[in-house]
Amino acid sequence: FKMAKVGGFSKHIKNLKKFLREAHQRGIHTNTVFENKNFKVHKSTDQKIYLSSKEVEQIENLNLADTPWLEAERDRWLLCYYFVMRYGDGQDHISKGHFFETDGQTYFRYSAQKTGTPAILPVKPKALELLKKYNYQLPKTTNVEANRKIKLIASMAGINAPATENGMTAPKCNFVRTHTARRSAATNLAIEGVPLDFIAKLGGWKNLDILQRYLLATGLDVARISRGYRFFE
Repeated sequence: FKMAKVGGFSKHIKNLKKFLREAHQRGIHTNTVFENKNFKVHKSTDQKIYLSSKEVEQIENLNLADTPWLEAERDRWLLCYYFVMRYGDGQDHISKGHFFETDGQTYFRYSAQKTGTPAILPVKPKALELLKKYNYQLPKTTNVEANRKIKLIASMAGINAPATENGMTAPKCNFVRTHTARRSAATNLAIEGVPLDFIAKLGGWKNLDILQRYLLATGLDVARISRGYRFFE
């Protein structure tokens, strides 16, 4: 019964168990295999990569003026990073109507497509500069095309040190995807000491357990942050 975790698959197993249980209670079948504790999707222990703040800066500083099709994808990826948002939300919610100003600060407000959870974030100057560059209307693309481009962009930015994901080792750029922006943002916020519940509100997470799966800081990252605590002085 042991099944590896695949995106979206656990929801189907949960629904299947519910239907099987209901059918069993109605006497439609006598099979009780669904009650076995292993009849579930087991969480994967594989860890995905994230980009450090320094690596994000490498992407920010990459000159792509001669390749506007790559520049637009890089800028969309950066906006998803700045707003701790999913790629789909970056496609559909980056428009002028989602921004407002109060007390001299610009804010971004939207509801996540996947969960419907509302989020409000301050807009940093770098993000505002990109938004104005495209008049709040970035060109649309597909996730497949965007993933292909962002890997190339990461390679051009020099993010080529060996990295391991899902048991495979390769240059780190090979593992950079659209969703890496959101993962990296959540992790880097945590590294900077932002409380978990704050990150959840900024990124529109309903469940803190799910958010914790995004926090991909290594033991060394945590140790570097912790060295400033009084306990270690």
